Amino acid sequence: MKYNSEELYNLCKEPLEAIENKRASLLRKKIIQTVGFSIPLAIILAACVGFDAGEETLMNPLTITMLPIASLFIMGTYFFNSKCKARKKLSAEYKNNVVSKMLENILENGEFHHDKGISFEYFNESLLTSKIPDSYTSEDLVEGTVGETQFKFSEIHAQEKYIGSDGKQKWRDLFKGFFFVADFNKNFNGTTLIERDRFIKSTSRKKMDRVKLEDPAFEKLFDVYGTDQTEARYLLSPALMERFVALNNKISHKITIAFQKSCVNIAIPQKCNNFEVPLFTSMLNIEKIQHEFALIIMLVEIVEDLNLNTRIWSKDSNQSTETFSSTTVN
Repeated sequence: MKYNSEELYNLCKEPLEAIENKRASLLRKKIIQTVGFSIPLAIILAACVGFDAGEETLMNPLTITMLPIASLFIMGTYFFNSKCKARKKLSAEYKNNVVSKMLENILENGEFHHDKGISFEYFNESLLTSKIPDSYTSEDLVEGTVGETQFKFSEIHAQEKYIGSDGKQKWRDLFKGFFFVADFNKNFNGTTLIERDRFIKSTSRKKMDRVKLEDPAFEKLFDVYGTDQTEARYLLSPALMERFVALNNKISHKITIAFQKSCVNIAIPQKCNNFEVPLFTSMLNIEKIQHEFALIIMLVEIVEDLNLNTRIWSKDSNQSTETFSSTTVN
């Protein structure tokens, strides 16, 4: 590692200052546009109400109350929609000029693609969510090699639609966070799913058998299901189970793991969307750089945390290469 987070912040200060100037200018512009759009609209709305209903209705307390509320709603909708498009452009610039430098500092052979991610097909086949998503987005792909182990991860937001109690269509998250994929150091043919010990299980595990293991700390955290009991025990050695417990404690998130197609897949929940430019917060903020720098380090270190570079077993490298090339989508 060439620099610590403070040195990296100073190294990136020039592009950060350029992005900050654009962010502040954009915010002022959007506020002026929104106010300039909403006030005339409110006047027109008031005039229409007065024309249709007469002066008596126009001066009604309910009308007087509702017109400002309607104006604020219109103003907020316009500002939100325009903010999303503008922020996306600023975030792309931030990712290309700053986040890419973070990765270069951590991993010499690493590649960062803000407009690529893990394919829907691969994510869905991983069985790490209870249902097939109705909406799926993936971005901010990082890929590279640590030792002999290929890995990649990206942010994913998978949702399902449902009908609420009011009869309207709504959306809820199936998964939001990082999806980590690494070449595993053993050959295997089946699927092994490691879920958090929870009441509601993934529907996909109904096709599998429960695998009981002898590590109390691991069994307390996880339930294991597999298509092959013998293979699941072969994959989950006592040492690897200890490492999964330690990884879960280190990340402080409820991770879910799946072994499939020669790879180990790890779903790491996150509430926020990382590597973005906040419109209302200054980009000259070392804490943001420190947080995102530490986040990338944590994800890259999973290869070493799980000791995936130990290659005492023969491994079909062609199968691994084919699997890795099929996980990414533009």
